[in-house]
Amino acid sequence: MKRKLFFAIVTACTLYCSAQITPIEKYEIAPGDYEQIFLDQIGKYKSKVIDTAFGQYVGQVDNLNQLYGYGMLINLDGSRVIGKFRENKLLFGITIANRFSVVGAPEYHVVYNMTGGDIEYILRGKDKDLLENKDVNAYRFETIDFPNGEQYVGETYYGKRHGYGIYYYSNGDFWFGEFGNDQRWGYGAFFTSESGIFAGEWQGEQAVRVISIKQR
Repeated sequence: MKRKLFFAIVTACTLYCSAQITPIEKYEIAPGDYEQIFLDQIGKYKSKVIDTAFGQYVGQVDNLNQLYGYGMLINLDGSRVIGKFRENKLLFGITIANRFSVVGAPEYHVVYNMTGGDIEYILRGKDKDLLENKDVNAYRFETIDFPNGEQYVGETYYGKRHGYGIYYYSNGDFWFGEFGNDQRWGYGAFFTSESGIFAGEWQGEQAVRVISIKQR
């Protein structure tokens, strides 16, 4: 009887403690209305491959040949920046380097240590939060290989794809954007080698709104 009571108490405490865990705010999420306005704006820009002072860029550019919209920048040092750009500046995205990976905006982002994929710190403006005494074990940045040759690189939560990531298909196409509960869920862009870019909102495999961005 005492043993059953002990396990009942442990179970109740575990459930209570789990319920009290507050998700860590790693970066600011743009409201849906803003995302829709961004789609309206970038819908008039096409995608192309250009060489910049930093490296090669594959993605949307405006009429002045500035990085504007969804794209991927392959830097000269081998690091990659994938996300949303405006007037040659990153608005929000993922930077993948050898030692660290960064997810978010330049002024508000989370930094992951690639040695183990754990959170290193969160930068909010000029303030660096080391997240001491907070439950960070559930969050990671990792690579998941699938039997069909496809691959996911990005944020996970308790081992599931959750947050922002890149899903690489075996034919060379890839998708960048939001994931939720182990599936594509939110705003992002599908990069194809033949048809350009498809940007918009998805809920799993269901497209809520998608615009086609042609190649120049």
